[in-house]
Amino acid sequence: MLAHGPVSKAWQDSTLVGHIANLRAPQIPNFETQVLLPAMGAARELGHQQGLITAERERLNFDYANAVAEVQNRNAQLNSQFQEAHINLSVRESNIAGAGNQALELRQQLEAAHAQLREREFNLGVLTGQFQEREARLNALQNARDAETAGRDEASATRHVANDGVTTIPHQTDILMAGGVPSSAARRGPAARRPPHGNVGRPHFHPSTPLPSRTSPLDAQLPMEEGRSFCAFDVTTWPSRVWN
Repeated sequence: MLAHGPVSKAWQDSTLVGHIANLRAPQIPNFETQVLLPAMGAARELGHQQGLITAERERLNFDYANAVAEVQNRNAQLNSQFQEAHINLSVRESNIAGAGNQALELRQQLEAAHAQLREREFNLGVLTGQFQEREARLNALQNARDAETAGRDEASATRHVANDGVTTIPHQTDILMAGGVPSSAARRGPAARRPPHGNVGRPHFHPSTPLPSRTSPLDAQLPMEEGRSFCAFDVTTWPSRVWN
């Protein structure tokens, strides 16, 4: 290791003194050889040690300066990382708050959708009840009409019309019109399709004739009402006879 700086200067000085002492040694009296030369050698050795100490101090100072710089750089890096982590934490907190607000908004929308769904289910139930009620009414009306039609068919089946006249017996539901014309023939005429004016011309129903249903329209033509524009007579009080 080469010495430099003050160490080198002290070493050169001690070496020069040593050379001078060696050159003058034969001419120096005993005092010099016994006292001065050992003192000079000790001074030289002390200077050499001082140079080493100075070099070591400079090396320690340099290492200390490097350590201080490294610590400062490390502190700067840690401060930068801390600031970055703090910023990231703030951003995450903001994102979490935004996500919480979005979740709250979505929850409110979901509750509103559930409320709308319950309202629609209620309305659907109301409409279903109305539909079922209307369907029940229609079924009841249809059943009444079917019963009325069956009654008319049964009443029509009890009538007996001859090809050359009308046969009447007691308790028969056929009605003879004026002039001996059966009601079945009168219904085929245009007069049977004219609506009556009020209660004028209504026939007298026989007790065996079924009455019109309450659910049927008032203007429906029943078997005994189709010829109500003519004057009808109750044939139950007449004797049995054949009209030719």
